Amino acid sequence: MLAGLSYEKALEKAKAIRKIWEKFKPSDAPGDYVLQSDEFAPLIGTICDQSPIRAEDAWSFPKWLHEKLRSLEPSIIIGIGRERLKRLLRDYLDERGYRGIEEYIKKVSGWIINSMVYLDDLGKTPITIFEDREHEALEVYFILRKFNGIGPKKAAMTARDFFYRSHDIIKRHFWFDQIKHKNADFKVIGGDKLIMPVDVHVVKVFCRIFGQGYPYPKGRTWHDEIPKYAVDIIAFSMLAFPKLPAKLDDILWSVGREYCSEQAPRCNLCPLRDLCDWASRKK
Repeated sequence: MLAGLSYEKALEKAKAIRKIWEKFKPSDAPGDYVLQSDEFAPLIGTICDQSPIRAEDAWSFPKWLHEKLRSLEPSIIIGIGRERLKRLLRDYLDERGYRGIEEYIKKVSGWIINSMVYLDDLGKTPITIFEDREHEALEVYFILRKFNGIGPKKAAMTARDFFYRSHDIIKRHFWFDQIKHKNADFKVIGGDKLIMPVDVHVVKVFCRIFGQGYPYPKGRTWHDEIPKYAVDIIAFSMLAFPKLPAKLDDILWSVGREYCSEQAPRCNLCPLRDLCDWASRKK
């Protein structure tokens, strides 16, 4: 349990954190020519983007695969089969020094194949699955959730990024921009209804802001604490950013990755140090 998690305390911290969001304003999504022009590349990159591989390696895989196969069309991906796709993904990851991640390779290759089968049956692409009209952010979320390998966290993050691009908070997003190129009236609205994603960095920083350094017993990890604190974090995000609660993720995730490490947080450098109860206790 978080000690002293009252409405008054949460509101105080929410107001403080709201003032510094500009420092964490997201940058434009990177993208090579394949991500920017191939209709299936953004979907494959999104599916690949998960632990234990680095985000930059996940997003570079579609280009590498395109160079090997010369096409990312469903007929090509489905045609090579799951086993060959596993070998290709393993070769790509071997080139980048990854070892011992067979479970990742098995899951991701299966998700890619299944998503291509889904699109092939539907007669759509990851671009044409969206219509030429306004979409509620939650509608985008549920469209994305139909794809194997896009869980709640990825769907929420991608829907948020579509909203950001739709409202010029970011200036480029390879998936959104491909949709917009085909559908001039495509726009994402209703960011206030979009729940922020919660991951290990988010729960770690949230707990420390409210004074808990290591809230788990020996043998547990911050990841194990996500179910316990997810609802509190979602409620806090609504206090901090009522019009777009998912904005809170930009701050907590960035701080968790750059400053708030599990064993040796760099509190003296952290932009949240003045509102963090854990940092105050360490002084």
